[in-house]
Amino acid sequence: MTARAEAGSALRRRFGTPDSRTSDELPNTTLDLLIGSSGGALLAEIVGERGGEVVGWSVRQVDHRPGVSVTVTYRCDVRWGDGLRRETLGASIGRPKHHDAPGVRTLDVDGQPAAVWMFPDDPGLPALRTALDPAAVGRLLGHHPVETTLRAYRPTRRAVVEATTPGGRVFLKVLRPAKAEALRRRHLLLTGAGVPVPDVLDHRGDGLLVLAPLAGTTLRDAVRTGGLVPSPRELLDVLDRLPAELCDQPRRAAWSENADYYATLVGAALPAEADRAATLADRVLDRIAGLPDDGPTHGDFYEAQLLLTGGRLTGVLDVDSAGPGRRADDLACLVAHLETLSLMPGWDGPRLRRLAREYAAAFAADLARRGTDPAELNARIAGVLLSLATGPHRVQEPDWQAQTAARLSAADAWLTPARHGSRGLRYGDPMGRIVFMCGPAGAGKSTYARRLEADGFVRLSIDAAAWAAGHREQPLAEPVRSRFEREVQERLVALAADGADVVVDLSFWSRRMRDTYRALLAPLGVVPETVYLATPRDVVLARVAARTGSHADDVVLDEATAALYSDHFEAPTADEGPLTVVTPSG
Repeated sequence: MTARAEAGSALRRRFGTPDSRTSDELPNTTLDLLIGSSGGALLAEIVGERGGEVVGWSVRQVDHRPGVSVTVTYRCDVRWGDGLRRETLGASIGRPKHHDAPGVRTLDVDGQPAAVWMFPDDPGLPALRTALDPAAVGRLLGHHPVETTLRAYRPTRRAVVEATTPGGRVFLKVLRPAKAEALRRRHLLLTGAGVPVPDVLDHRGDGLLVLAPLAGTTLRDAVRTGGLVPSPRELLDVLDRLPAELCDQPRRAAWSENADYYATLVGAALPAEADRAATLADRVLDRIAGLPDDGPTHGDFYEAQLLLTGGRLTGVLDVDSAGPGRRADDLACLVAHLETLSLMPGWDGPRLRRLAREYAAAFAADLARRGTDPAELNARIAGVLLSLATGPHRVQEPDWQAQTAARLSAADAWLTPARHGSRGLRYGDPMGRIVFMCGPAGAGKSTYARRLEADGFVRLSIDAAAWAAGHREQPLAEPVRSRFEREVQERLVALAADGADVVVDLSFWSRRMRDTYRALLAPLGVVPETVYLATPRDVVLARVAARTGSHADDVVLDEATAALYSDHFEAPTADEGPLTVVTPSG
């Protein structure tokens, strides 16, 4: 048995596969039956029974589980007695429960029973017809009139309908009935923990939940239009708020943990890429097999699930999969989706790739602080990309073969060993230069740093950030300083990941502080250099005494504080790494 097979088998024993087998094994040719001329014959028969005529059709979406089942959704142009309309129809083979659902016809396709239906009689979503019926929704809400609009639809799996009344709007989430109550419980847990998810206003046993609207637009819209995006810290903070009680919910296997399954789907759809997909799955599973859960997760954390107001994170959607898992998988999910958008026509590829790498670098640093090897993030990003490689075929993009290959190449790139160091992927372009300015207050650090800034470096300074925010007091209160330092650290990691030249204009007054910042850069393979201004004590104190508080680099300190900073300063030594010592004259 190969490493991939062993790892995949272990993961399946622990977590299960996306769907268990529901029929005797089907031949791979079953897919061809439903997307070829036989599919057209099915559509003509069911539409004809209802008094219509199919004048044109195309495949809208394919859910192919090789050897298990096939579900295909179609767009059909139908001529009815009152005119031509676009209709949605579906057909499945290998899903026995579909045959018993209301509105479903069983027809024969080359000796195999196919369940065929017309939207909204989706056999997996019995509440969908109700959710789209304005009169039924009006009775449910107690408001009239009601206008319903389908906002999202994954055939047989889920749908979202917006219901608008004169008094406002709500969203109707339609699920398979067995999943609705668990989702309601998740919403209650998350709301109680302060996670900004929609309130559940009502629910029914047939799989329909009524959700309150949330303000904001999605991160997906923001990256499409070039709008403001949240900092990595905001994204990490919302995951930090996930309640521990989510770990009592059923566990769904993460995308990366089903890498071998998605490789099989890719190979079935595109045999020319079967070996490459299998090799990628092997590498992913070798890296993540055996890792225990480390806390609660969202389970499907990506840009379309995150709502923003003015670039700040204000809402989290679609918590259907929230439960126990690995933090790295939530983070990988977002990065992989941004990487995928960068490969799609009509999107700003360079900006999205840069954002994906900035987020990945900050996430890797956060994982390192938690004791997680950042290389796990790379493997999980690749695993999610492998799952997304099945998307172009599923929705039948015209160039789905090329799009699939591009996503496999992206997965391979994230798995490539670092060009610098051995702990993780180098996220950005060629390595920039990172300089730590080191010395007590009054040593001349900012003067030196501004010279580097004039040469093209990005200068990062806690004092400058605090001054810009209106803080004139020194020393800063600890919560205030911690907030600005966290922002400096996040920008440092993101800039380093993008290959920028950066000068960090802090005191770096102890080895411990310097080591903390070096650890942030280590996952990127970046080694900073320290510039130590060994200014005499009397010169330092005289410079501080002459300050007037006129700008961010001229903050006033009393004599005792200035002396304390100077006397307790821990000078850097050569064993810490690259070091330049500068002795100013005064």
